[in-house]
Amino acid sequence: MLLRCLFDIPLKDWFGPAWEFLKSKFNPVTYENITADELNSRLNSGCSLTVIDLRAENIFTKYGHIKGAINYPMSTFMQDCHTIPKENPIVLACYLGLYAQAAAKELRNLGYQDVYRLEGGMESWHMAGHQVVKEK
Repeated sequence: MLLRCLFDIPLKDWFGPAWEFLKSKFNPVTYENITADELNSRLNSGCSLTVIDLRAENIFTKYGHIKGAINYPMSTFMQDCHTIPKENPIVLACYLGLYAQAAAKELRNLGYQDVYRLEGGMESWHMAGHQVVKEK
């Protein structure tokens, strides 16, 4: 009988103030993936996107980046990410997509709505044969 009474209480009442914390741990904030081809298509069609490249500045410059991408190195991303404009959907790119995954979750936690991770990172962009911009 006691067990049945416990299960009749809504979980949020049972856990009290800790409910929101627990909910966030078991129901993680989500983001969407975008492939290199989808991103290239959207950029070529004139869609307004903010592309954030998380690689180190020397890699961003030397090996090239997506045209129009803004460099926010992952080493300082957590301190600087609040300065990213919220007007356009945001696409996060890194080497293989792992850093972008963490960055996307952070942006979603900060209230950014349209957040995408470049699936496979810049490696997939290069493998698909899409153009990069190299700075001197």
